[in-house]
Amino acid sequence: MKKTTRIIALALVAVIAIGALASCRKLKPYDTDLRYRYDYDLTEYLKEGEYKDITIDLPDTDVSDEEINALIRRNQMSVDSEDVYDRPCRKGDLVGISCQAWKKTESGAYDEQIDNFTKGYRLGEPVGTPEEIIELGSSYYFPITLGCNEMFPGFEDKLIGDLSVGERKTYEYTLPDPLWTYPELSGAEIKIDVTLNYITETNVDEDNLDTEEMSAEEARAYYGKNLIDKRTEQVDEYVRVKTWKMIDDSFEVKQYPEKELSDAKAALKEGYASVAERKVKEQLKVEVVKAFFEEAAEKGETFDEYVVNDLGFATKEGERDDTAFNKHISDKVNEELEKLSADEIFDKYLTEHLGTTAAKFDERIAKEAEEAVKDEMVVYYIARREQIGIANIDFEDYIDTNYVESGDFSSIEQYIAYVAYSNGYASSDDILTEEATEHAKNYIKEQMLYEKVDEFVKENTTRNKNK
Repeated sequence: MKKTTRIIALALVAVIAIGALASCRKLKPYDTDLRYRYDYDLTEYLKEGEYKDITIDLPDTDVSDEEINALIRRNQMSVDSEDVYDRPCRKGDLVGISCQAWKKTESGAYDEQIDNFTKGYRLGEPVGTPEEIIELGSSYYFPITLGCNEMFPGFEDKLIGDLSVGERKTYEYTLPDPLWTYPELSGAEIKIDVTLNYITETNVDEDNLDTEEMSAEEARAYYGKNLIDKRTEQVDEYVRVKTWKMIDDSFEVKQYPEKELSDAKAALKEGYASVAERKVKEQLKVEVVKAFFEEAAEKGETFDEYVVNDLGFATKEGERDDTAFNKHISDKVNEELEKLSADEIFDKYLTEHLGTTAAKFDERIAKEAEEAVKDEMVVYYIARREQIGIANIDFEDYIDTNYVESGDFSSIEQYIAYVAYSNGYASSDDILTEEATEHAKNYIKEQMLYEKVDEFVKENTTRNKNK
């Protein structure tokens, strides 16, 4: 479902595909359409904003030669040396960094965490030493090749020559507009805390982009086409994000409907509960691995020596058996998780990951629910005003065209089961009740409506490209 810059409430219990016969004064659903949510006069809840004849000013969207060369270097890169620890990082190095980033909000403070740029941190602190973070796996750090702008333009320039392994620094940065990879963050002011976990030298030749497979000219043509195709998609998403933000900001909420607001809060809490278990499980893994490192240090052994000699996870050749060792870690994590109740898991998540109290979390949920309900009301408002419905769309044909023909799902029934399970309507995608199936179908129908409204908005938006 693609429509707004905000997070829509997760797995709402009931959804709708709705159109309306618009009048100058009232927005009433017309009788031939399906109705499950927001089935009332939305003018009592919203003051209409602008949603047609939107103009988005586009800066230069062309792919630069430097972008092409950076992609070539990234794909050329290979490692044929050991990690280095005796110098700061430099251009061309493959490095692993742990980050935590915050966005400056209207309050003037950096108080909104940016998930896209956060790995390996918990409540402002790295999850462990560089060695421990590497042992935990790449989900705890970003592996990037410096000089290739893999996170966002200009960021890597701040690291080059400034950080050595184990060092931690904080940088403030204004993201470019547009930021093609993350359009919702375009122009944002951010603060990013960085720890460098490792440096590995690469054999990328800055002055020679020829390879055995293709010449530099052939590589530029090949990778250039890939980037141009990707940029077309990125521009579309940038325009969509900017357009919906302008639309949402122009509408004013008179009052919030109680049922939908309550549903949104419940759905958000359910979604956060799912995240809480995953985050606490990750935390327990960190604690298990850190304990192993401490025990190895007490015995005067390297980590590998400890795993092989003391824990006994060794191959026939005497090397560390990673498969058996990782299973051991997973088993210990699950044992610790089973000792905690659902409430204890959630409390642990609030205090040790979000750094907040239950009262402040409820305030956050209330705000996010209001944002979600406003977003949804705006979509339905536009649908009714413009008489957009899905009565003439074949439900099964929609699923078949978008999800089965692509090969992502083997049948229409499998996709419906997936939607039911992924949204929490069913405990398993193998066991579906009639009620769960109906909820899933309604969810898909709402998705169909959102896409039609999104297409209407797109057709009524003008792109003003400036050079």
